[in-house]
Amino acid sequence: MTATTLTLPKVEPASAEREHANGRRLTQWLPLALILTVQAVYTIRLIPVGYLGNDEARYVVAGHVLLQELFHSVGSPYYETYFSGAPVFYPPLAAIADYVGGIVAIRLLSMCFMLTATYLLFRTSERLIGYVGALCAAGLFAGLGMTQAVGRNTIYDAMAFMLVALAGYCAARARDGGAKWLLLVPLTLFAAYFAKYVTILFDPAVIALASLGIGSWRRAARRILTLGFTTVCMLGLGTFLAGGAYLQGMTFSVFSRQRGVNSLMGAQRVSAHFILAHVWTWMGALIVLSILAVAVSLVTRRSIAPVLAICALAGILVTLEALHLHSNESMRRHDDLGAWFAAIPAGYLIALPSQLVRKLGLRRVLAGAALIALVPFWGRYSQPASTFSAAVGYDTGNLGNPAPLAGVLKPYLVPGHEYLLSGLDNFATIYDDQLTDALPWYAYATDDNYIKYPIPGRGGDWSGRTTGRVCESLQPGCVYLEGRAAYQAAIAAHAFAVVELSRRSVAADAIIATTVSNTPGYVQLMHKGRFDVWIYVPDYEQRSTDPA
Repeated sequence: MTATTLTLPKVEPASAEREHANGRRLTQWLPLALILTVQAVYTIRLIPVGYLGNDEARYVVAGHVLLQELFHSVGSPYYETYFSGAPVFYPPLAAIADYVGGIVAIRLLSMCFMLTATYLLFRTSERLIGYVGALCAAGLFAGLGMTQAVGRNTIYDAMAFMLVALAGYCAARARDGGAKWLLLVPLTLFAAYFAKYVTILFDPAVIALASLGIGSWRRAARRILTLGFTTVCMLGLGTFLAGGAYLQGMTFSVFSRQRGVNSLMGAQRVSAHFILAHVWTWMGALIVLSILAVAVSLVTRRSIAPVLAICALAGILVTLEALHLHSNESMRRHDDLGAWFAAIPAGYLIALPSQLVRKLGLRRVLAGAALIALVPFWGRYSQPASTFSAAVGYDTGNLGNPAPLAGVLKPYLVPGHEYLLSGLDNFATIYDDQLTDALPWYAYATDDNYIKYPIPGRGGDWSGRTTGRVCESLQPGCVYLEGRAAYQAAIAAHAFAVVELSRRSVAADAIIATTVSNTPGYVQLMHKGRFDVWIYVPDYEQRSTDPA
């Protein structure tokens, strides 16, 4: 009798190799988590800052108005004719965040966008220049004061930058031949463009990122043409469907920008030295490192040199355009998007020593040294001078101080009247005094930048919905007046219950101030520094007042 041997399936012990791989993966993610955490901490330190500046409040107020139009059909101004991004993209999202948690929630939303942009930079760089280089690139970008400031502003830059970063990541994935990632490149560029039109400057860089170094030059050229043609067609179709008002806004804010003082309302002509000095303060070392990286890659890794060169060029695109326009308008925000690209070759250069050695121990030491080298970079570029958040009146209000008009106008800005508010702070006044939902949009549509005054008895209206001839002087057949004569006529007719000026902000202010001071019924309510406020007393005489 033969004994039967029962053979049981072999039971593998807990895979030590798998546990080791999981531990290694966790160790690899820790440096990135640390970078993102420090970026968040540095950004959060800028968040608890008083009131919104006018540029910030503009888009939040517009979001509230657009939501009111959506749910209550109350109409809205033609934001699309002058906003530098589609008003239906970011502003409603900011308004929703405002409903949820006020200023802090909107700022945290921007911070999340920028943290995502940093993460996408890491993932993009990892595919191009390796793990250590990717960490260095992410660390360089996160350490810039510009990155932190954009991450706390309530403007749509952060959202647009994240979308460009997503397009860059899709381009890096498309280098491996994934068809779906190729399709996503023009789609994400389309979304980024309508979030902020100026991002179109970086479309060629993203397309080149997906195309250069994937094989022969003929194959790269074919992909560039395909992606370029598809992107142009999508942007053209989107603009056509959006309509003429959007085209006007695109033209005004991006494509027809003039040089010097005419580059944008209120802009000043600045010298090349001024522009270069500021760029050096914000990210000078990053630009130098990116240019050096291109030169070094020609010797160490020639296949990646074209991509690094494109990224380095993208890093100075905004500076080149600023030099052309002789204007620094929005340069300090837009330069941060260039920094996203420039960080890739800079990260490659910093990490290069660790990639040139074969001994694992020495490689780890050099990788650690590369990451430690980021510390002085953070110390240098996270200072207020690089953050630019200390600039009074720029997107941040007066840091740590109450808004100059907070609460002063609230008792007087009520439905039923028209108001003339300074274009420098009209949106900030409406938002900071919590009047966004109390006043219809057309009640504060007039400012000292432009007026369209409906001449009494000729059929016009303050909202401008009624069409008619617009003139700069009173003539037969004119329905509306514009320019200085319009301000004089409107004030003389007591059209405005409140007139508020940030003195000498525009040329019309002198005419407005002189006219209102000499018009019976107006009383100066406030004179503080550069701020002046008048009210037309008869408009408020019938209102009940607090006996106290």
